[in-house]
Amino acid sequence: MRKVKLAVLGCGFMGQAVHLPNFLSNSKCEVLGVCDVRKELAAKVAQRLGLRRVWADDEELAQDPEVEAVAAIVQHAGHPAIVMRLLNAGKHVFIEKPMADSVDDARRMAAAAREAARILMVAYMKRYDPGVQWARHIVQQLSQGELGQRTFARVHCFGGDWSAGYPRTELRTEEPAPRAEPRFPSWLPQDEKGNYSGFNNVYTHQLNLLRFLLGAGRVLDAHRQGGVHLVTLDFDGVLASLEAGSMNSRLWEEETLVCFQSGWLRMETPPPLLRNVPARVRLYVAGRQEIIQPRPEWRWAFEAEADHFLDCILAGQQPLSSGEDSAEDVELVEQVFRCLVSNA
Repeated sequence: MRKVKLAVLGCGFMGQAVHLPNFLSNSKCEVLGVCDVRKELAAKVAQRLGLRRVWADDEELAQDPEVEAVAAIVQHAGHPAIVMRLLNAGKHVFIEKPMADSVDDARRMAAAAREAARILMVAYMKRYDPGVQWARHIVQQLSQGELGQRTFARVHCFGGDWSAGYPRTELRTEEPAPRAEPRFPSWLPQDEKGNYSGFNNVYTHQLNLLRFLLGAGRVLDAHRQGGVHLVTLDFDGVLASLEAGSMNSRLWEEETLVCFQSGWLRMETPPPLLRNVPARVRLYVAGRQEIIQPRPEWRWAFEAEADHFLDCILAGQQPLSSGEDSAEDVELVEQVFRCLVSNA
């Protein structure tokens, strides 16, 4: 079987703890080496993992003809420049969410992938959770049957301990972490840039989840008070809400509800770093007075998304979270903040 020749750019916590192990354990690829401007850190990570190659920066990596694909696990502010360089050099690219800080940059990245005939995948790991995928099947395929039409949806996320006790065993050095200057929308006021970046980094997950379940949507209004956001949206006539905030908790507070004319679907998504535990889903069918609770496979969403990226390269298919699709999330974030600025 042909193996994808892949490099990992970024040796921080997520690179070391999540993405490197998942690609290294996958038989569909060969991890050639790592890249990081923190040269000492990159060398230490390569030595620990037995990797033979270390690249100094993304420019050097882009020019290496042996590299077919790159998992670029860097700050999202650095995505546009790095992704464009790698795509233009003919590499398939895998990045973490959010895609970018402006929809203009996101669409340029998507266009570059299309023009280069290469895959750009944004790692919205919740889409690859087996429980989430079962829920989407119900919402997309079965809602016109005995459940009737969709009537309302709600995503509630106040977070908590997202790491679920994941051990911090990553290598570190005294080298400064790489920084990139964010490119915010031109209309965004200066005093909103920090709020925008934080919302985009965290709650783009929940906007993406709503789109995954319901399709294309638009923001109707948004309000913020004391760090809590309440956003109302429309998905082709189905009203939806996003309740977003934070709290200090050892638990993980995230729930999705989709209501139908004759039932509901509830989904509790696990903390992101809780390995091999899928979303807990319950479906209530009113006509039968029955609650159905599936038992999806034990699989870590992060591992599944890495596998999907490799499958797409090998099969020449677009991923579930392509660049073109993911640009829609950046558009929704901009719509949220246009409302917040207008309502201030």
